[in-house]
Amino acid sequence: MGVGILGGYNWALGSKAILGIEAGYNYYRKADDYKDLLDCSGAECQFKSDVKQSVSAVGRVGYLVTNNTLLYGLFGYSGAQIKRSLNVIIEGTDSETNKKWQDGWVAGAGVEYLASKNVSVKLEYRYSDLGHSAYNLSGFQGIREKFDYTQDQVLLGVNYRF
Repeated sequence: MGVGILGGYNWALGSKAILGIEAGYNYYRKADDYKDLLDCSGAECQFKSDVKQSVSAVGRVGYLVTNNTLLYGLFGYSGAQIKRSLNVIIEGTDSETNKKWQDGWVAGAGVEYLASKNVSVKLEYRYSDLGHSAYNLSGFQGIREKFDYTQDQVLLGVNYRF
C-alpha cells in the first residue's frame, strides 16, 4: 500500500475527446513482498523483493461518455526503486541487500468522474513492466541472478483541478 502525488494537464479535442499528460510519484509505506526460493550452490536461499518508491510519466487519451464521466487509456514511462534481499538458510553465510532503480513502461485504463467544478475522482488499472535486472551474489562467487519485475496496480485517486 502506498501514497502518491500526481500532476498533469488535459487538452480538449472537440467536445468529447481529451488528450493529456501526467507525471506521478508513489511511496510505498508497506512494500510489496515477493519471495522466491533459489538454488545457491547447494544451499537454500530466499530472495525477497520490495518496491520502495516509483515514478511515472504518461500520456492519456480519453472519451467523455457523459458530461461528467471520462473513460481513458494511458501509456508511458515507469520506474521503481526495488530493494532485493538475499537470506541464506545455512549458518555461517551472510545475507545481503541490494537497491537499484529499474526503468520500463506502463499501460492502463481508467474512469474519472467529475464530482464538482474542481474535484474529480478516478479508478484506474495500471500494468508496469520494468524489465529485468541482474544481481551479483557476493557470498557465492560467480553466481549472478536475473530477475524480471512486473506490477499490477488498482489505483483510487482524488484530483483537484485549478
